[in-house]
Amino acid sequence: MPEMDLASVACAIQNLWLAARAENVGMGWVSLFDPETLRRLIHMPEGSRPVAVLCLGYVPAFYPRPMLEEADWAHRFDLKTWCKPTTGATAATHPGAPDIRYHPRTRKVLQSIESERV
Repeated sequence: MPEMDLASVACAIQNLWLAARAENVGMGWVSLFDPETLRRLIHMPEGSRPVAVLCLGYVPAFYPRPMLEEADWAHRFDLKTWCKPTTGATAATHPGAPDIRYHPRTRKVLQSIESERV
């Protein structure tokens, strides 16, 4: 499947993130960028596309909670109530499960966070 290269990159990024955190190194995954502009900026070959912009390095402190939770964009869920051990489970069989689809406020919240850092 052609999409497996993208899935493999995403898995590698997550593994890097987990390893960095285990070593007290900070990592951020920038998700708001124009792929074509970045491709040209860093002289990537025609037809290729950047997958991620990663920020990796030592930080003075870690957030006590995930940044999106602190910005009141998302909240943690109790896995005991969210994941129910059943066979053949579907979204319809778990009406209490949270809707984790794309949130329309994402861009606005992240821009607000970024502007506060400047």
